[in-house]
Amino acid sequence: MAALILLISQAVSAYELPGLNLGYTSFLDGLPPAGPRWLIQQYVQVYRNGRLKGPNGEDLRLPVTRGDSVELEKAQLDLTVILTQLMFQYYRPERPSVLGGKWGLGLTLPLTSLQLDPGDHEIITCNGSLLSDIVISPFVQIDPIKGANGLKVFQRIEFQLFLPTGDYDPGESVNPGANVFSFHPFWSGTAFLPSKWSLSWRLLYLWNAENPEPKSILDADDSQAGQAIYLNFAGAYELLPSRLRVGINGYALKQISDNRIDGREVPGGRERILGLGPGLVYHFSKQDHFFLNSYWEMGAENRTEGTRVTLRYVHLF
Repeated sequence: MAALILLISQAVSAYELPGLNLGYTSFLDGLPPAGPRWLIQQYVQVYRNGRLKGPNGEDLRLPVTRGDSVELEKAQLDLTVILTQLMFQYYRPERPSVLGGKWGLGLTLPLTSLQLDPGDHEIITCNGSLLSDIVISPFVQIDPIKGANGLKVFQRIEFQLFLPTGDYDPGESVNPGANVFSFHPFWSGTAFLPSKWSLSWRLLYLWNAENPEPKSILDADDSQAGQAIYLNFAGAYELLPSRLRVGINGYALKQISDNRIDGREVPGGRERILGLGPGLVYHFSKQDHFFLNSYWEMGAENRTEGTRVTLRYVHLF
């Protein structure tokens, strides 16, 4: 049992990356609000059957007492995330542009509900609180590129700052807050093709500061998650003009440096995942838009692998 607990604690040390934008953004990601205005986005993401995976993609099993014996059962994580994002884009014709575009600012307020199954064990536990880390996002919306054949490319550069404001308990293995500052810049874009297709992408980089209060199961003074890069991508076809687009969306994540515990690198804990699925966006008007995206995950290493559905409503003031 002692050896088993050691193996599980080593596996848990790999699950260090904070909350990521996996599948929240998809179609038309590079588009801005038109002119100086406010924009509000409401996200609801449901993640189910997230089986905990090890470094080789194997299922992790947790010891659970059943009567007089201890049995090993597959573990999985379910979560529901509610994000409210408020964005403002500033523009005055008489003012010079910033990096060839218009600057803006976003604020994201997240709530997360976590549930781990099986729950009747003491090695890996879940924090039942809801508040996740607040995100502040200064950005630059680059002026669109127009081609002779009608091709248009919209792009945005954003510098997301994750603040350690969420609920965090070092005695819990899974928390809604990460207890670290994270720098999360990205480049997003959308290209409109002449054939009613549009291609969208968001390329992200993640850097995490040191956690001075690591999870108790690590038995350490500090920890630091590794760096990561990942991509959200989508292709949409305009089925109904100015009304309905349908297509394929996905994401791919790869951690590019090892986690650290007490300043020492921990090999074998890098995370990776791929998610693919169908989606759509429906335009009620120029001010109101609804997104539905679904994903099936595969190829997970050192993180969960499950199914994900994202609902998103956008309103421009």
